[in-house]
Amino acid sequence: MTDFADFVKICGVTSVSDALLVSGAGASALGMVLAPVSKRRCDPSVAAAIVRELGTFPCVGVFRGQRDDEIISLVETVGLRAVQLHDPASADLLSRLRALHVDTIIRAVSYGTPEYDELDTDGIDAVLVDGPEPGSGQSATWVATPSFCVPVIVAGGLTPESVGTWIAKFDVDGVDVASGTEASFGVKDPDKVASFVGNARAAWHRKRIA
Repeated sequence: MTDFADFVKICGVTSVSDALLVSGAGASALGMVLAPVSKRRCDPSVAAAIVRELGTFPCVGVFRGQRDDEIISLVETVGLRAVQLHDPASADLLSRLRALHVDTIIRAVSYGTPEYDELDTDGIDAVLVDGPEPGSGQSATWVATPSFCVPVIVAGGLTPESVGTWIAKFDVDGVDVASGTEASFGVKDPDKVASFVGNARAAWHRKRIA
């Protein structure tokens, strides 16, 4: 997964059935939270089943508050080729991930924090700029489009109703959503997923022809 143009990621997937729903709705990728601190954690055995079932469809493992060895072990167990890291990543971890054929590394950071201002994008493929508390559904509070030398994905409180406004207002390469497409924690709502993907694609189309 190297193309982040009009990128739509549906995160917080916890079941094979929801994974099939997301891929069938035309999303660019799905995210499976493998961090034990998350209420949307996907069991590693389920995550591995999702990867097997979806084949080449991009499945992103999301990590937060985990040791390098734990991340590497889960990447191997699940069969991941894409990861999203919510903590600073050492050059050693990035090198180990690439050695496991991880071709996409997304670095998540909260907008307006000291970490955001000092973020080093060497060795990563995209930056996901989140709200103040990742996974909480709290909206990001951007005043300007983040400027990085890699593609930028926006997250934090997006919904099917608001995603078009964000795309129109800011020059971003992708969008990411979890709570905004749920029926309940960790369970996707088919109509919300379809609307989110459709509204995002339509907003990018309008922007190109404007």
